[in-house]
Amino acid sequence: MGLFDRLFRRSGPDRFAGEVLGRLRAAGVRDARYHREQFAIEYRPRTDRDPTWMHLSNLYAECRQDPGHRASRIDQFVATFVSLPSMPETWDEAKPLLRPVLRGASFGRGSAAKRRIVLRRPALPYLDELVVVDQPTSMSYVAEGMWGVPSERVFATARANLAASPQLPTTGEDGAPAALRFFDAGDSYFVSHLLIDGWLAGLADQVGGRPVAFAPDPTSLIVVADDPDALGPLFEAVAGEYEDAPRALSPMGYTIDRYGRLVPYVAPAQHPLATTVVRAERMLASVEYETQRSVLQEDDEATGYFVAGCLLANRADGTAFTLASWGTTVPTLPPLVAYVAVSDGA
Repeated sequence: MGLFDRLFRRSGPDRFAGEVLGRLRAAGVRDARYHREQFAIEYRPRTDRDPTWMHLSNLYAECRQDPGHRASRIDQFVATFVSLPSMPETWDEAKPLLRPVLRGASFGRGSAAKRRIVLRRPALPYLDELVVVDQPTSMSYVAEGMWGVPSERVFATARANLAASPQLPTTGEDGAPAALRFFDAGDSYFVSHLLIDGWLAGLADQVGGRPVAFAPDPTSLIVVADDPDALGPLFEAVAGEYEDAPRALSPMGYTIDRYGRLVPYVAPAQHPLATTVVRAERMLASVEYETQRSVLQEDDEATGYFVAGCLLANRADGTAFTLASWGTTVPTLPPLVAYVAVSDGA
């Protein structure tokens, strides 16, 4: 590790946020405030616009992985936000721009009193469906109540727009079954296609069997056939990508039920992938619960409760389990885990 990297790592999130604030002010933005508990900056690029929130976690992770390009990454990030086009003012303007996206259930959460609440609904275990306004140089999340349109109509419109977009390319040759992998440059919404009913089922012939999909991050989509011999190594590879991704999404596999609907890939107890599948689900649970804990714990002093963390532990045989601590002397909000360690505070 070089001196520059050591200095950057010691600077911490607060100093990093200060650097981003400095770039914003240099770009002419004066009305900006750092919210430490959310690791985000709230600012108004113009006085006639609602506040915009810059969540810094992903950028911070990217800069830690590549400190040599920290300054240029921050500059590009700030430039993108400062030049964001205005959100559409009417429903008619917004309709053709809406797209659905998959994000972790903890994504974009924080104190509702401090900002508009992002429109969302549960999609899969630990994953939510959100809606964005897709513009040429930006993607902005839709908040609840925008344009006075019912939420279900917003979700339906976003999915219909995506379904009407050009289909994904294939990578097989001469019609032979093949594993499919797509990398999104930011405007293709490859992963979002999983939300379209029947879309994944329609890839069965291309991959040569019941399709199984992976999305370790929001820009990567992998689809293969349900073959336990091939899926075992792929689960392991995806888990590594998920752990390394600055913008991680899920290490789990997803497939279709008998009606062609998207469901988590499940392996019965005696299945060769049973241990691997459970480990992936628990890995995602531990990450999402821990992120959720950091948000909920903001108010622990005021409410008097303790938010328990979710620890992922591995056994010698390769199986994994989740664990939470539960004190008996203070009200506790526990996550859904396999085991609870109870302490009486003695």
